[in-house]
Amino acid sequence: VQKNGDPGGACGFTNPNGDAKALPDVVQWGHSSTEAFTPSHEGPCEVWCDNTRVYENDNCSANIPNGQMPIDKSKCQGANQLYFVWAALHTSSWQIYKTCVKLQGGGGPTPPSPPSNQPTVVPSSPPAPYTPSPPSPPSPYTPSPSNNGGSVQPWGQCAGKSYSGPTGCVQGYKCEFKNDWYSQCVPGSDGGSGAPVETWGQCGGKSYSGATNCKSSDKCIVRNEWYSQCVPN
Repeated sequence: VQKNGDPGGACGFTNPNGDAKALPDVVQWGHSSTEAFTPSHEGPCEVWCDNTRVYENDNCSANIPNGQMPIDKSKCQGANQLYFVWAALHTSSWQIYKTCVKLQGGGGPTPPSPPSNQPTVVPSSPPAPYTPSPPSPPSPYTPSPSNNGGSVQPWGQCAGKSYSGPTGCVQGYKCEFKNDWYSQCVPGSDGGSGAPVETWGQCGGKSYSGATNCKSSDKCIVRNEWYSQCVPN
């Protein structure tokens, strides 16, 4: 007990370094074995966990005669000391009652410790390097058979994609490439002896000046703008 003007010790008559106690859900003050707050000693009281106030009342003897002060234990987490103070204002020389209690285990629920090491994910084997598959070779070109009988008249079509008619021009004309879809018999010589182009031989294309007439069993097929070929019907 400390009177006004006498600072006394921070913990009154209690030993702050005494045996540690478990923190209860309800802190109870007992003025004696048969009495809690003395009714005549009106005044405020407070409960603290270290530097955090967890309970207060303006007139403890009048409002909580049983001396029971419920506290929020979560606010005491990690606290080392419970501190109670009560100011009795029944006389001009008011009195201060102070109590300190050492707390066990930090005074509140202790959160779980974080793992000492974070798990390390290691791949069992390095990823295989990406190897693109080679492109598939194009399917061989197989022309559909068609009738190549007769000779193409002057200015007539003699070759081209999807063309299935005769490919040989009449004498004095040659098959000249116009585009992938159209070749035409125009005046001129095929530059040969008049003999037909052998099977699988060239029979047309840009800048080509050789023979353009295929054998009767073949036809001139455009492969691209630079090359046409005699293939079997």
